[in-house]
Amino acid sequence: MTVLSIEKILPHPREALWRLASQLGQAPQWVDGVEKVEHLSGPAANIGGVWRAHLRWEVSYQIVDLEITEWLEGECFGLRPLSTAAPEGDVELLEIVFNLKAIADRQTQISVQCEYKPLNQFAKIKNLMFLRRHYLQRLASSLEALGRIAVEQQGLGQNN
Repeated sequence: MTVLSIEKILPHPREALWRLASQLGQAPQWVDGVEKVEHLSGPAANIGGVWRAHLRWEVSYQIVDLEITEWLEGECFGLRPLSTAAPEGDVELLEIVFNLKAIADRQTQISVQCEYKPLNQFAKIKNLMFLRRHYLQRLASSLEALGRIAVEQQGLGQNN
């Protein structure tokens, strides 16, 4: 099992980023590789219930059902895959944990932690060589995209 973490400070209020994250079903494109997200059951408001994500990796396609498993503290929550269809890739995603923490009026520290395990010997070797870098780049691009969307939303709010 491997755990990767990435942390970034974005120049946006925590509430604005939290609202964006809670609209995951309406804006799945902020995560690189996510083609579609649908809410299956439970409370959808403020991130809740069970969600299905259609993930496109470099060599395979997976459909993953994710459930909010715990509220850790403040805006920190865990997503755990309930089931995965067509696990043909080299890794199995175990959990993603997001944490949004206000550090100033208009600054938010956002952390993403991704836990996964290689499924075969080749993946274990790849894991040592470039999977860690690949996953960190994927998480970094997700945070960059979230920041871009926050800027766009802020611009739309000022135009109205």
